[in-house]
Amino acid sequence: MAKKPPPRPKPKKARHFVHEWRKYRKLTQEELAERIGVTPGAISQLENGIVNYTQPTLEALAVALECEPGDILSKDPRLSPPRPELAELMALAADMPRTFLDHLIGMMTESSKAGELPPAPLPASQHPKPAKEKSY
Repeated sequence: MAKKPPPRPKPKKARHFVHEWRKYRKLTQEELAERIGVTPGAISQLENGIVNYTQPTLEALAVALECEPGDILSKDPRLSPPRPELAELMALAADMPRTFLDHLIGMMTESSKAGELPPAPLPASQHPKPAKEKSY
């Protein structure tokens, strides 16, 4: 009678938040799989701890889920949601003249010291387009 090969050890339960990040971003397993170039079954196996992630997969997930790789490993977005408005603000600021940004930061600092609350932010779609800075 032939000996059975020893059973392969099952990976330990994954310690990541792929499922939580996917749900937070309102993506299906199919949508996430398409974004990173794997099958929906691969996403399911990863989320259920059947397979472990690789570094390239983790990096692709981070891009698809709009977070940092470390966030997937250490942050449950339901408990400490990221601040996407900050990334949006930084993207807008990149095209603004430096003098305008300095003025804006000064006004915000003064408002904060005075205990005033700034007005509710506009969605990005309603922001005016910044004028090109003139060089002299």
